[in-house]
Amino acid sequence: MRGLYALIWFAYYSNWGFVLLPLSLLIFRRDWKTMLLFLLFAGQIAYSVYVGGDAWEHHGGSNRYISIAMPLFFIAFVWAMDELRKKAQSVLSDSKLAPMILRTAWLIIFIAAFFNFNLLLGSWKSIERLTLSRKPDYAAGSQYYLSIALNLQKVVKPETTVAVTAAGNTAYFLPDNYMIDLLGKADASIAHGPVRTPMSIIDIPLMQPGHMKWNYAYSIGELQPDVIIGLREGTNTDAEPYLRNYVVAAIGEGIKVFLLKDSPNIYWENVIIKK
Repeated sequence: MRGLYALIWFAYYSNWGFVLLPLSLLIFRRDWKTMLLFLLFAGQIAYSVYVGGDAWEHHGGSNRYISIAMPLFFIAFVWAMDELRKKAQSVLSDSKLAPMILRTAWLIIFIAAFFNFNLLLGSWKSIERLTLSRKPDYAAGSQYYLSIALNLQKVVKPETTVAVTAAGNTAYFLPDNYMIDLLGKADASIAHGPVRTPMSIIDIPLMQPGHMKWNYAYSIGELQPDVIIGLREGTNTDAEPYLRNYVVAAIGEGIKVFLLKDSPNIYWENVIIKK
């Protein structure tokens, strides 16, 4: 239900008319090429709905599951527009104003579609990002996690295990270290465990597929990672019983992590112990 709601939310902000327009292609063509195009796109939509949408729906636009099929959508969109143009041209073939009318209509639809598909959640900030007059979305977060990884390179040895909640940038820049995913996106044990956050259909920010399961008794208490980079927001109380063997340390400006006490896999001379 939440995946369906997220899809409706996406279609609403993208303009229902433009989202449904490619379906008009089925009026003019029903060959295997057209059907394959629609089935591939429909498959990604079905998957997005099945898994409950993405964790970042509140940023707007197509999510990670739908976005990889959006090129197919735009092909169908342009194809449908061309078929409608041909149909209109045949109807207005006797009119001398037909070429001008069709060009004007095409230009209006193009401009309207451009802004509707790029004005994410109706925010002009998305257009500013498109024109490169504002930093891209997630840029600040990416810089932060890159900073963590670069500072950790001075602290960890190749055999050091690192527990993360954001299993992307940091892991990429620490290829020699074993990563423990605290939220189960890459941990089968947690992924098959129970959901730990309230379930909600319409609360888009609250529902974050891939970020709704954790088990600190297993990830921290049992696996004992050498380094823990943050916890799931609001779960400090859950983690507290398993952090007794850890110290809080600064590894860079504004970057604090949990380090396993007396771990031989850490360059302790490169950290500042906080407590």
